Amino acid sequence: MIEGATGQPLKRIFSGMLFGPLGMNGTRADDPREIIPGRARGYALVADQLTIAPWTDMSHKLAAGGWITNAHDMLAFMNAWMSGKLVNSADRQLMITPYKLSDGSTADNYGMGWFIDRYRGRRFAFHGGGTPGISAIELMVPDKNVAVIAFFNLQDIAAKPRVDLAKRLAEIAGAF
Repeated sequence: MIEGATGQPLKRIFSGMLFGPLGMNGTRADDPREIIPGRARGYALVADQLTIAPWTDMSHKLAAGGWITNAHDMLAFMNAWMSGKLVNSADRQLMITPYKLSDGSTADNYGMGWFIDRYRGRRFAFHGGGTPGISAIELMVPDKNVAVIAFFNLQDIAAKPRVDLAKRLAEIAGAF
């Protein structure tokens, strides 16, 4: 949709409108054939044995995991999001408000791009994911202006331990 609306390739749009202005110099479309300095090898547990994750080309899935980044760049993104550089205040609040279905329930307390929960009386939002060889979690406590990012070069780490780790790190940072 973005390419159709702008007439530009998604890579150019993201680089010019997001990554460049935020100084996210380590974020780029993933090309598994390129030698990228600092790229971590991904692993998988197969029958309780640590193995190298299978080779996967994610470049066709830019909107769903086809980018590579680092913690510094992701923290820049999170800080820009929380400070209003990317989305205005009203839209940020909408994004971290669980969407209500017609029966009044929510779909896993999901807003627009963020799962929303409470811990020690404070609201937080998080989004995790994974691709072959990688698992990740991003968690923020917007009213404390704290963000935690954790990347793992091991695929299929369950969501709960990633969220629990991020909550603990945010707690150490004074968010809870």
